[in-house]
Amino acid sequence: MIGSSVVSLLVFVIFSVTKKFLNSTYEYAGKLKIYITKLKEDIDIAPMEYNLYRRFSREEISLAEILHQCGIELKLEGADKIIFSPGALKALVLANNSDCTILKNRELLIKNYNTMIYYNERFYITFEDEFSEAILEYRSIKPSERQ
Repeated sequence: MIGSSVVSLLVFVIFSVTKKFLNSTYEYAGKLKIYITKLKEDIDIAPMEYNLYRRFSREEISLAEILHQCGIELKLEGADKIIFSPGALKALVLANNSDCTILKNRELLIKNYNTMIYYNERFYITFEDEFSEAILEYRSIKPSERQ
């Protein structure tokens, strides 16, 4: 009798904690400035901005999807495995599930590792082809951009 009540209490606690983490209360707050600095193809791409604040869902988004929504139809190897999600204190969570080389503040972000990106921080990406490069910067949004 006591064992079954302990098991049901344990199941309730695990379910509550799991539900809390799955339903993140964090929302996207800023924007990404994207600079494609080097490509195998000899193409010049103008700097872009992607407004994360306008994403009303709290779902993850890949770098490949962001580039596609910006009108960049290039196949940058590994971009589909670089995942962004909203974090605490208006930060951006960057998950590197690719073989790309990502540098943030002179620190290497290894595969299957997450880091927090705060306003005005830059990170550098060398894609899996070991030639294509990009610089991304997380910026705050001006009040006029929130409308």
